Amino acid sequence: MPTPLFIDGRPVVTATTFPVHAPYDGALLGEVCLGDRTHLAAAIDAAHRAFVTVTSRQAPYVRAELLARIAAALETHRATFIDLLIREAGKPRTFAEAEVTRAINTVQLSSELARETPGHLLDLDAFASGQHHFGLVRHFPLGVIYAVTPFNFPLNLVLHKLAPALATGNTVILKPSPRTPLIAAALVDLLHAAGLPAGQVNLVTCANADAAFPLADDRVKMLSFTGSAPVGWHLRSLCRSQKVVLELGGNAAAL
Repeated sequence: MPTPLFIDGRPVVTATTFPVHAPYDGALLGEVCLGDRTHLAAAIDAAHRAFVTVTSRQAPYVRAELLARIAAALETHRATFIDLLIREAGKPRTFAEAEVTRAINTVQLSSELARETPGHLLDLDAFASGQHHFGLVRHFPLGVIYAVTPFNFPLNLVLHKLAPALATGNTVILKPSPRTPLIAAALVDLLHAAGLPAGQVNLVTCANADAAFPLADDRVKMLSFTGSAPVGWHLRSLCRSQKVVLELGGNAAAL
């Protein structure tokens, strides 16, 4: 059976699949379901519904405890993810071990941040009229985030997008790199086993021609993209009302 998509807490098998090969020797690692705009639309519906009915109302301690369970599960399954990184991403063992450690740290930090009070007080006495007055600044989740992730750190960079989003009550549509979808699928399975609400994270692979489809839906509130500069800037140009976070490739010097 091919590796399925994951939408609204359930695996979704599609008629179209694509192969994933090991970069070292070209060995076939498996077949992965390929979604289309219908599946992306279903993922948007599920993510928006989960945000409105569940995640936007979650108490901080609920988010923190979920992330703590995810971090513990990653530690329990450390060897599995190390093996996946070696086979699917072609990483040397030491690099794979380091990536899993960083991924666990990312989730642990997000769990701690989830407990922080989502706001702060401001003194308003910079002017006489504000003396003895205070302002309360509150932060609220955005809603549905469209996360597009690369092949080079297919566990940690996925969690760079997912863990902070979960800590702040958002929902996510995840489009992983077609070169490393098995790692993303294994991670999404782990998230749901840890108690993730249905629809909070939806995994959809798709053809490049369909990748921009979610940006035409105003229920999608943010694009978070890591990858090449041409693709990132192109997707940004298609955004309507969405906030945009781009982490793009380059050859910048470091002194």
